[in-house]
Amino acid sequence: MRFIISVFFIACTLAAFAQKSQVEKAHPAIDSKRQIKLRFASDCGIKINGKTNVNSFECECNDQEPFEEKAFLGTVENGRIDFDEASLAIPISYISCGNKMMNEDLYELLDSENHPNIYIEFIDANWDLLALWKQNPDSDQSIGYFDVDITIANVKRRQKVHIFRTEVDQTKLLLATSGDILMNLRDFNIEPPVKFMGMVKVKEEIHLELDLNFHWSDADMAD
Repeated sequence: MRFIISVFFIACTLAAFAQKSQVEKAHPAIDSKRQIKLRFASDCGIKINGKTNVNSFECECNDQEPFEEKAFLGTVENGRIDFDEASLAIPISYISCGNKMMNEDLYELLDSENHPNIYIEFIDANWDLLALWKQNPDSDQSIGYFDVDITIANVKRRQKVHIFRTEVDQTKLLLATSGDILMNLRDFNIEPPVKFMGMVKVKEEIHLELDLNFHWSDADMAD
């Protein structure tokens, strides 16, 4: 009996080691310990999704200018990246809701006249490597998260961005990931607006979606 238990324990240990080795081999970009340099690649974007009592709305920024020439360092170890001065400024005027009236409502809501940018500071990113390595992950299963500081209308709040998709291209040194934050407007001292004599009321919770693509290189390598 002891022999059977010992064999079972060894088999489990070897299986776990093999699985960990496969994970490390599959995703060295976010697992092997080192310092890397990151910069935004093309096709980045953000979306703001919200609801009223009568419909929903989606506003997005697909302009790449806020992401261009943005580079920063990160320390990688065991599926975690600690970022060093990784900040992003998104001009609110770059965000479009599809028509002029809705754009003006969004700009007024976010007080863009006095605070023209949304600021996102990346603190760290953490991945569940086993979930990331899974061949067919559930589309609604979070496989990690970013910790970020978001500043809207001059109010800063720490938020957790749940990651639902990550792809690593070793040949192009590209890390693509997307995440979602559920935020409350009142946390940023923003009162959900009421329009048309009280007939249309904006819900206080909004979703902020981030689609981010990074190129990476070892920090000691030349660009």
